[in-house]
Formats: sequence, structure tokens, C-alpha cells
Amino acid sequence: MPSHLEIWKPSGRQLITLGGERVTVGKSSTNLVSLNHDSTVSRVHAVLENLGFAWSIRDVGSRNGTYLNGEKISAERVLRSGDELRVGKSRLIFWEVKQADEESVNEATIAAESTRPRRA
Repeated sequence: MPSHLEIWKPSGRQLITLGGERVTVGKSSTNLVSLNHDSTVSRVHAVLENLGFAWSIRDVGSRNGTYLNGEKISAERVLRSGDELRVGKSRLIFWEVKQADEESVNEATIAAESTRPRRA
């Protein structure tokens, strides 16, 4: 199944397809997921890893922590479709869909947003 990260930025939403075995998230432009718009994000803040059957996330010693569904993580956690990640002040949604087309991901996003309570 293809997996995606939906990133909410001041300029709008961005959808990144996850591939390979390891994806870094942080402020540096060398990360696949670069959050250079967020001053609260560490240079390399978190890592997503492909476990073969699922994706996981872990914090890599960031100064502000990484949050999964509102809970600060202290160890590697397996992700489920629709999970909300907070990296610094940035909001990311993890999506796992059966079809690779972006239309399916956008429909899932709209459905989830209509039922998800807004967080500050």
C-alpha cells in the first residue's frame, strides 16, 4: 500500500508519497520532509521507517519532541492511517491508501477533517 504524509504549511497543504526504507523529517532542506517554515523544528527532528508491513516514527532527540495523536512519543511507534503527527508546531497526517491516486488520498483527507476535532 502506498503511504503519504499530508503536511499543513502556511502556504497550504502538501502531499508527499513515502518511499524507500527511511524518511527524515526536520528543518534542514536535506530531509525528504523539510519543515523549514517552522522555527520550532530541529534540523533532523524525527525519522519514519518502513517496517515492510507498516511505517513507524521515532523522535531523534529533538528539542521540542514529536507527538502522535496528541501524545509525546519516547519510543518508536507504528503509524495507522489518519494518525496526526506534531513536529514542532507543524501538523502532519499519515495516510495509507489502497489506491495510489491522489484523488483517493484527498477524499480520505476531506472525510477525516470533517470528523476530526480541531486542535490548537
